[in-house]
Amino acid sequence: MAATAAAAILLLVLLPPPAAAAGAASVDVAALMALKDGLRDPNGELASWVRDPDLPNPCNWSHITCDDGDHRVTGMEITWNLIEGSIPPDLGQLENLISLDLNGNWITGPISPHLGNLQSLVYMRIDHNRLTGQIPLQLGRLPNLLDL
Repeated sequence: MAATAAAAILLLVLLPPPAAAAGAASVDVAALMALKDGLRDPNGELASWVRDPDLPNPCNWSHITCDDGDHRVTGMEITWNLIEGSIPPDLGQLENLISLDLNGNWITGPISPHLGNLQSLVYMRIDHNRLTGQIPLQLGRLPNLLDL
């Protein structure tokens, strides 16, 4: 009985409060919805990207991977799907994003300097699109970025 109580207390101490985890996941949902709203998706690749109060995180959405602990977005892979549009500044709010692969679409416009906020980013592939302008200096300051 004492061991069960000790284990329960340990779990309460180690696990983040549900509201904090849900709040962080809602930031990820908002960023992804901003991306979806700015894109034309002729093949319906992002059809699973919907706000659902019963599923408060995007971990079951197509092309998205999350970490198992707090359900934050760690990867996005939307490649060769004829997706059109631009990359919104909101994408820079995905603070746990490690891998971003938007290769082979029809993404246009400049690369948002807000992607420089992605301090966890290790891998970014955005080639074979219709991007314009220079690579923002902020991307060069990402401490973990190994592949651009």
